[in-house]
Amino acid sequence: MLNRATPYHAPHSTDVAGCALVYGADDRFFQNLFIGGPGRETVGTFGYDGCTSSLEEYVNAVAEAGAKAPGDLGLFEAVEQPAYIAQNVYLSGAVSSALEPVKLDRPGFDAAFTLEANDGEAYLCCTLPEGFEAFVWDPATTASLKRVRIADAEFENPDGSPARLDSDILDRKIFGKAVPGPCACLKSGRNRVKVWGA
Repeated sequence: MLNRATPYHAPHSTDVAGCALVYGADDRFFQNLFIGGPGRETVGTFGYDGCTSSLEEYVNAVAEAGAKAPGDLGLFEAVEQPAYIAQNVYLSGAVSSALEPVKLDRPGFDAAFTLEANDGEAYLCCTLPEGFEAFVWDPATTASLKRVRIADAEFENPDGSPARLDSDILDRKIFGKAVPGPCACLKSGRNRVKVWGA
Protein backbone atom coordinates (compact mmCIF):
# COMPACT_ATOMS: atom_id res chain seq x y z
CA MET A 1 0.00 0.00 0.00
CA LEU A 2 2.18 2.84 -1.28
CA ASN A 3 -0.11 5.67 -0.21
CA ARG A 4 -0.20 4.73 3.47
CA ALA A 5 1.91 6.96 5.73
CA THR A 6 4.75 5.25 7.60
CA PRO A 7 6.37 6.59 10.80
CA TYR A 8 10.06 7.53 10.70
CA HIS A 9 12.37 8.21 13.62
CA ALA A 10 14.60 11.00 14.83
CA PRO A 11 18.31 10.23 14.32
CA HIS A 12 19.73 7.72 16.84
CA SER A 13 16.37 7.40 18.57
CA THR A 14 13.11 5.48 18.60
CA ASP A 15 11.20 8.78 18.94
CA VAL A 16 8.80 9.19 16.03
CA ALA A 17 9.80 12.30 14.10
CA GLY A 18 6.87 12.20 11.70
CA CYS A 19 4.96 10.14 9.16
CA ALA A 20 5.42 10.13 5.40
CA LEU A 21 4.47 8.25 2.29
CA VAL A 22 7.40 6.04 1.26
CA TYR A 23 7.47 4.99 -2.38
CA GLY A 24 10.85 3.30 -2.40
CA ALA A 25 14.32 4.24 -3.68
CA ASP A 26 16.38 6.89 -1.86
CA ASP A 27 18.82 3.96 -1.68
CA ARG A 28 22.61 3.86 -1.88
CA PHE A 29 24.79 1.23 -3.56
CA PHE A 30 28.50 2.03 -3.42
CA GLN A 31 31.47 -0.32 -3.86
CA ASN A 32 29.55 -3.60 -3.92
CA LEU A 33 30.39 -6.83 -5.71
CA PHE A 34 27.36 -8.21 -7.61
CA ILE A 35 27.72 -11.80 -8.86
CA GLY A 36 24.92 -13.38 -10.89
CA GLY A 37 24.68 -16.94 -12.09
CA PRO A 38 22.23 -19.85 -12.09
CA GLY A 39 19.47 -19.11 -9.60
CA ARG A 40 20.71 -15.52 -9.32
CA GLU A 41 19.40 -14.07 -12.61
CA THR A 42 17.99 -10.90 -11.05
CA VAL A 43 21.21 -9.73 -9.35
CA GLY A 44 22.29 -6.13 -9.83
CA THR A 45 20.99 -2.58 -9.69
CA PHE A 46 19.01 -2.47 -12.96
CA GLY A 47 15.78 -2.20 -10.98
CA TYR A 48 16.67 1.43 -10.27
CA ASP A 49 16.62 2.46 -13.92
CA GLY A 50 14.09 5.27 -14.17
CA CYS A 51 14.93 6.71 -10.75
CA THR A 52 16.32 10.19 -10.41
CA SER A 53 20.01 10.29 -9.48
CA SER A 54 20.11 13.16 -6.96
CA LEU A 55 17.82 15.04 -4.59
CA GLU A 56 18.11 18.11 -6.83
CA GLU A 57 16.99 16.12 -9.87
CA TYR A 58 14.08 14.67 -7.88
CA VAL A 59 12.90 18.11 -6.67
CA ASN A 60 13.17 19.54 -10.21
CA ALA A 61 11.24 16.59 -11.70
CA VAL A 62 8.41 17.05 -9.18
CA ALA A 63 8.32 20.80 -9.95
CA GLU A 64 8.24 20.12 -13.70
CA ALA A 65 5.42 17.59 -13.25
CA GLY A 66 3.49 20.16 -11.19
CA ALA A 67 3.96 22.83 -13.87
CA LYS A 68 2.50 20.51 -16.53
CA ALA A 69 -0.39 19.17 -14.46
CA PRO A 70 -0.92 20.89 -11.10
CA GLY A 71 -1.58 18.51 -8.27
CA ASP A 72 -0.47 17.39 -4.86
CA LEU A 73 0.12 13.80 -3.77
CA GLY A 74 0.03 12.43 -7.31
CA LEU A 75 3.11 14.45 -8.27
CA PHE A 76 5.22 12.59 -5.71
CA GLU A 77 3.80 9.22 -6.72
CA ALA A 78 4.77 9.83 -10.36
CA VAL A 79 8.44 10.75 -9.81
CA GLU A 80 10.91 8.10 -8.69
CA GLN A 81 13.03 9.08 -5.68
CA PRO A 82 16.78 9.27 -6.19
CA ALA A 83 19.03 6.24 -6.14
CA TYR A 84 22.75 6.74 -5.56
CA ILE A 85 24.77 4.05 -7.36
CA ALA A 86 28.49 4.11 -8.12
CA GLN A 87 31.77 2.19 -8.07
CA ASN A 88 30.21 -1.29 -8.10
CA VAL A 89 31.41 -4.47 -9.84
CA TYR A 90 29.07 -6.69 -11.93
CA LEU A 91 30.06 -10.26 -12.87
CA SER A 92 28.48 -13.54 -14.06
CA GLY A 93 25.37 -11.98 -15.57
CA ALA A 94 24.73 -9.36 -12.87
CA VAL A 95 23.11 -6.31 -14.50
CA SER A 96 24.07 -2.72 -13.72
CA SER A 97 21.84 0.33 -13.66
CA ALA A 98 21.98 2.91 -16.42
CA LEU A 99 22.24 5.47 -13.59
CA GLU A 100 25.71 4.30 -12.59
CA PRO A 101 28.43 6.60 -13.95
CA VAL A 102 31.48 4.59 -12.83
CA LYS A 103 31.49 0.78 -12.62
CA LEU A 104 33.42 -2.36 -13.51
CA ASP A 105 30.88 -4.09 -15.72
CA ARG A 106 31.87 -7.61 -16.86
CA PRO A 107 28.57 -9.54 -17.04
CA GLY A 108 30.15 -12.23 -19.24
CA PHE A 109 32.96 -12.97 -16.78
CA ASP A 110 32.38 -16.20 -14.80
CA ALA A 111 33.23 -15.47 -11.17
CA ALA A 112 32.72 -19.16 -10.20
CA PHE A 113 31.15 -18.01 -6.94
CA THR A 114 30.65 -20.61 -4.18
CA LEU A 115 30.36 -20.78 -0.41
CA GLU A 116 32.23 -23.66 1.18
CA ALA A 117 31.54 -25.07 4.64
CA ASN A 118 34.06 -27.31 6.36
CA ASP A 119 34.30 -28.31 10.05
CA GLY A 120 32.44 -25.26 11.36
CA GLU A 121 34.22 -22.84 9.05
CA ALA A 122 32.79 -21.03 6.02
CA TYR A 123 34.71 -19.73 3.01
CA LEU A 124 33.70 -17.27 0.30
CA CYS A 125 35.22 -18.42 -3.00
CA CYS A 126 35.22 -16.48 -6.25
CA THR A 127 37.38 -15.58 -9.21
CA LEU A 128 37.76 -11.90 -10.02
CA PRO A 129 38.81 -10.41 -13.37
CA GLU A 130 42.12 -8.88 -14.28
CA GLY A 131 42.09 -5.22 -13.36
CA PHE A 132 39.92 -5.73 -10.28
CA GLU A 133 42.74 -4.68 -7.93
CA ALA A 134 43.12 -1.38 -9.79
CA PHE A 135 39.41 -0.54 -9.34
CA VAL A 136 39.86 1.02 -5.88
CA TRP A 137 38.00 3.78 -4.05
CA ASP A 138 37.99 5.74 -0.83
CA PRO A 139 35.57 4.25 1.71
CA ALA A 140 32.04 5.66 1.77
CA THR A 141 31.50 8.58 4.13
CA THR A 142 28.71 10.79 5.43
CA ALA A 143 29.43 13.18 2.55
CA SER A 144 29.42 10.55 -0.22
CA LEU A 145 26.26 8.81 1.03
CA LYS A 146 24.22 12.04 0.85
CA ARG A 147 21.38 13.10 3.15
CA VAL A 148 18.26 10.93 3.52
CA ARG A 149 15.25 12.69 2.02
CA ILE A 150 12.26 11.69 4.16
CA ALA A 151 13.93 11.68 7.59
CA ASP A 152 16.11 14.66 6.57
CA ALA A 153 19.09 12.99 8.26
CA GLU A 154 22.74 12.20 7.57
CA PHE A 155 24.43 8.81 7.59
CA GLU A 156 26.57 9.36 10.69
CA ASN A 157 28.07 7.70 13.76
CA PRO A 158 25.88 7.18 16.86
CA ASP A 159 27.47 10.25 18.49
CA GLY A 160 26.52 12.42 15.49
CA SER A 161 30.05 12.67 14.11
CA PRO A 162 30.69 12.06 10.39
CA ALA A 163 30.89 8.37 9.45
CA ARG A 164 33.62 6.66 7.43
CA LEU A 165 32.98 3.03 6.49
CA ASP A 166 36.60 1.97 6.80
CA SER A 167 36.45 -1.65 7.92
CA ASP A 168 35.29 -4.77 6.06
CA ILE A 169 33.02 -7.64 7.20
CA LEU A 170 36.05 -9.33 8.77
CA ASP A 171 36.63 -6.18 10.84
CA ARG A 172 39.87 -5.46 8.99
CA LYS A 173 40.69 -1.75 8.97
CA ILE A 174 40.85 -0.08 5.55
CA PHE A 175 43.64 2.48 5.20
CA GLY A 176 43.33 4.57 2.06
CA LYS A 177 41.52 3.14 -0.95
CA ALA A 178 40.04 -0.36 -1.17
CA VAL A 179 38.52 -2.72 -3.73
CA PRO A 180 34.72 -3.09 -3.86
CA GLY A 181 33.08 -5.97 -2.05
CA PRO A 182 32.75 -7.31 1.47
CA CYS A 183 36.43 -8.10 2.06
CA ALA A 184 39.30 -5.68 1.52
CA CYS A 185 41.64 -8.61 0.78
CA LEU A 186 39.91 -9.61 -2.49
CA LYS A 187 42.19 -9.64 -5.55
CA SER A 188 42.23 -10.51 -9.24
CA GLY A 189 42.20 -14.27 -9.82
CA ARG A 190 40.95 -16.96 -7.46
CA ASN A 191 39.96 -15.97 -3.90
CA ARG A 192 39.15 -18.18 -0.91
CA VAL A 193 38.41 -16.10 2.18
CA LYS A 194 37.34 -17.49 5.55
CA VAL A 195 34.27 -15.55 6.66
CA TRP A 196 33.17 -17.68 9.62
CA GLY A 197 34.81 -19.92 12.19
CA ALA A 198 37.68 -20.02 14.65
